[in-house]
Amino acid sequence: MAFSLRPGENLYVAAIDATTGFLSEYSRLPELTELAAAMHVDVGKLSSLFGNQGRLAEAVAENAMMLLHDRCIRSVVQVQDQDPLRQLQALSEGFLEWAYCHPREFQLIGLMPANQFEGVRGLLRYEQALHDLMLKLYGRAHRAGMVQGNDDPAMLVAIAHTFAYGVASKMLLGDLSRWAPDSNPLEGARATMRVFMRRMLGVPGKAAT
Repeated sequence: MAFSLRPGENLYVAAIDATTGFLSEYSRLPELTELAAAMHVDVGKLSSLFGNQGRLAEAVAENAMMLLHDRCIRSVVQVQDQDPLRQLQALSEGFLEWAYCHPREFQLIGLMPANQFEGVRGLLRYEQALHDLMLKLYGRAHRAGMVQGNDDPAMLVAIAHTFAYGVASKMLLGDLSRWAPDSNPLEGARATMRVFMRRMLGVPGKAAT
């Protein structure tokens, strides 16, 4: 599969796009030599940008996290009544939509060892920004009396993150179809997440957008 560099196109951005295409086509990361051949560029130019395949993986993951952050933010701000519980649910559904649209990147990040993930400042920055947003929304809901109890907010965020990751994984594997045979994979995942958010935080009904 060829990923030709267009005149004037930024090589770094083009390499990320080409690697994403390679992942979708072959379900694995390319070696830099493979990527250079597919893009019809000198491998030395790619090596000067990424160094090795591991750095290329980190760059693809960081770009994917940027897209995740953007999708989640847009999902939150589209909630018309600014209800923090509905915004939390919208954020969770934004995560599922991102995973559905970027399955290879989702898997790449999920399989990345913790010490590698934590060593990439961009990955941590985007993840922390989403966690901070979740904590902010939960805090608003708690102060408004919309949720009860004194559970550790950080632990609730971790639980919600873990559940959403599991639902996304099941969605991409096709496992959810056994439980929701009349729904497409993404809608089944959304429905599952809505039940969880309703049970955990009392989110009323379907997220408003």
